[in-house]
Amino acid sequence: MEEHIVTKVIKNTKDISTIYFTKKDGSVPIFDAGQYITVLFKDLLPPEGKAYSLSCRPGLPYLSITVKRVGKYSNRICDLKPGDKFLVSSSYGSLFEDYDQDITLIGAGVGIAPLFSIINDTLLKNPKRKVTLLYTNKTIKDICFLKELEELKEKHPNFKLILHVTREKDIKEKESTNKNNKDNQIDSKFIKGRFNLEKYLKDKTLDVTSDFILCGHINFVKDIYNDLLKCKVPVEQISTEIFFES
Repeated sequence: MEEHIVTKVIKNTKDISTIYFTKKDGSVPIFDAGQYITVLFKDLLPPEGKAYSLSCRPGLPYLSITVKRVGKYSNRICDLKPGDKFLVSSSYGSLFEDYDQDITLIGAGVGIAPLFSIINDTLLKNPKRKVTLLYTNKTIKDICFLKELEELKEKHPNFKLILHVTREKDIKEKESTNKNNKDNQIDSKFIKGRFNLEKYLKDKTLDVTSDFILCGHINFVKDIYNDLLKCKVPVEQISTEIFFES
């Protein structure tokens, strides 16, 4: 564990914040997209700390974690301010293997954190690679990184963005900032209700041959994982990360 210093905090939604930080000397350790770190507050349980995914891509002059307020640890993190110090481990884990295969990322809520890192890193390294994000939230206001995701879609023709909202009242088919995607209308609106994975695979909105990366709460990930298996997606093409309340 090493002490790091907070450089910036951004409130993404009503209950999700992104904390930016570096080592005390301003340096940033090397890590891979999709990895996570352990954050430790010595006065909070558990004594080994809690794991949080890095939401920034590698190569930036900072690290960041994107955290939802759900418990003592996450509240403490979200209450951090620039100049505050906290203990952070080295990065670890391996959610994403950077092969040439197209990737489909499926996330819910704050599960976007490691997916956002992977998307940005992949599109920077290989803009021609097909990357699809299927992302679900309760309402439009709950969509973390919405502006950033739509900017990526505008910039990268091979990035497909599918946004579902399950509890939005009186939703209208709102146009996104993308003005050039006339041939794929699913990319230019919010979609109300839960997504039908089988339908998306059958109509080729999603590609069954891509690698799938899932992140969200345990029931969400389990359901999506089982649905992919039912749709004949090979198990070796599926990677998962589960977020627990903390």
